[in-house]
Amino acid sequence: MFAKKLKSYAQHIVREDRYLNAQSLCKLEILNRLYEVVNYSAFGVAVKVPPGFAFDEDISATFFVNSSPIKALTLKKLRSEALHEGSVEKVAFEIVDDYLPCERIDAAVQLENIFAEHAEYQEKEKKLSLNFKSAVFTIKNQLENLEIKINEIRPLINLYETSEVESFESYISERTSSVIKTFFSEFYQQITKDLTSIDNQERELFIEYFRHTLNYYFKQSPYAEMALSGENKNDLDYLTLEQIYHFRPMGQSLFAKCLHHYYLHEAHNQNIKGMSLLLSKKISSFLLQRNIQYPINILSFMSHHTYEIENLMATWTPDEKDCEINFTFVDAGIKNLKMSKDRLRKLSRQSNINFHFSFEHVNLQDYLAEPDKKTYDLIYAPFIFNYFSNSVAKIIADVLWKQIKNNGKLLIANLNGTGPADSLVQYALNWHLVYRKKSDLNALFSDLSKNYSVTSSNEVGSWLVEMSK
Repeated sequence: MFAKKLKSYAQHIVREDRYLNAQSLCKLEILNRLYEVVNYSAFGVAVKVPPGFAFDEDISATFFVNSSPIKALTLKKLRSEALHEGSVEKVAFEIVDDYLPCERIDAAVQLENIFAEHAEYQEKEKKLSLNFKSAVFTIKNQLENLEIKINEIRPLINLYETSEVESFESYISERTSSVIKTFFSEFYQQITKDLTSIDNQERELFIEYFRHTLNYYFKQSPYAEMALSGENKNDLDYLTLEQIYHFRPMGQSLFAKCLHHYYLHEAHNQNIKGMSLLLSKKISSFLLQRNIQYPINILSFMSHHTYEIENLMATWTPDEKDCEINFTFVDAGIKNLKMSKDRLRKLSRQSNINFHFSFEHVNLQDYLAEPDKKTYDLIYAPFIFNYFSNSVAKIIADVLWKQIKNNGKLLIANLNGTGPADSLVQYALNWHLVYRKKSDLNALFSDLSKNYSVTSSNEVGSWLVEMSK
């Protein structure tokens, strides 16, 4: 790997104060011969020796990590035992009138691992094209130069009021982000274009290099660092919605600002809002059918947000306000549900629309094992199917379809991988989604309903599947 969290390889505790030589880097030199250390402590060390090792008196030795001497010692043999059916002996020594610096040994082992990883890094880097490395370093260099120059002017501005400081920082962020978005998008799109033309194994090498080179900026963005750490995607969804709804900053680095504008403020916001607008139109069209019988029950399945309902409430005409509609929001993310609940109840208090909302925190696995026995006139599931394989997607669709009433409808949105942020999600943030072609969707869902269709929304970069009973 280009970048790994350093582990304290030397400190694997055997007893209270004994540590294993986990990577066989520690050696003991006795009479110009090196012997592998088995374990050590501040006041003793054990080594592997050939059978018949006969030193009972005090002997001089030097403790090495790899080829580097750590400390000269005087040792006294305590005991020995046969290993591997007698082919090797383990001999334990006491350190006479001195001690072994365990922390220094641990640091030396870590240093050797840094060198080993660096050598691996160099070998991998040789396989990368100069054009790719040039593009990545151009991004890094421009981000660093901008950051340095902008930080230089901050002390020159005499601002005393908190409101003035906040206003100035907002101005810096907004203006800088617009500049970053221009050059970063150009280079990033070229990089992702190159990545799509190579095989998976080579692509992983390039992605790893990209993340390692920009590691400093990733770590300054809580959003990016959480994505790369593989933490709960529900929390990432929540951070995304927090960003879209409240425009809260995701870190102070220039890369974080770039991430905000390129992925959240621009591209992903466009994906979510675009599909939500389309869904709200589909929901409105369904509700205005001539033969519709009120009250209507609608299930929002793992949608993580409420844009489509907010759009619907904004466009619902006075003649339609007496129609009772009950919305149930089911989600695995408790924070997402709380945000949805707070927003919709606030909007409800500001209008006299006869919409009612309920919220259920349900783990997807539990929901599939024991589905809600309630049936619905309409169920919509935006983007949840991008998270799952075909086999799991099929199970989810079957469960939801069984919950649809006669004359009801199921709406499924699926990103198709052509959206403006899809490459960034996959390559930069390690967020791997399942993108499907129209033929893939047909194979998954077309057998559920005779009244079935798939339409494309190029602006949003997604498919919308509609099935009616």
